[in-house]
Amino acid sequence: MIKIKSMHTRLLVDDVEAVSRFYHAHFGLVPRFDDAGGVYQELEGNGIILGIFRRDMMCAAVGITADVPLTPAPEKLSLCFEVDDVDEVVEKLSEAGLKPVSSAADQVNWMLRVAHYRDPAGNLIEINSALPA
Repeated sequence: MIKIKSMHTRLLVDDVEAVSRFYHAHFGLVPRFDDAGGVYQELEGNGIILGIFRRDMMCAAVGITADVPLTPAPEKLSLCFEVDDVDEVVEKLSEAGLKPVSSAADQVNWMLRVAHYRDPAGNLIEINSALPA
């Protein structure tokens, strides 16, 4: 068996700058590594490291074309962020002009209160907190 450890989560996007600004402005992630050419950036905060890389460059690296249009569904990825109070975060994001994909709701089977958003690249984001026992 090989030993692995998580390095970071990398999003493959068409607009590195827009997605980086989104996570900085709304989730407080700060630049860790910033490539001024708009190819790759890393942001971090609260134990999260989020890499943001140009999708066309990753496609070229694995030998496929990037001209296939992206569709928002069906979902293949969800970034999940734990917060202290989902409703408080929803209120702050609403004040910033973000509209949820799904409003704050208790998911009893998950034992979580959740709300969902999309970043500028269409990636699904879940904010959640544990329901009281």
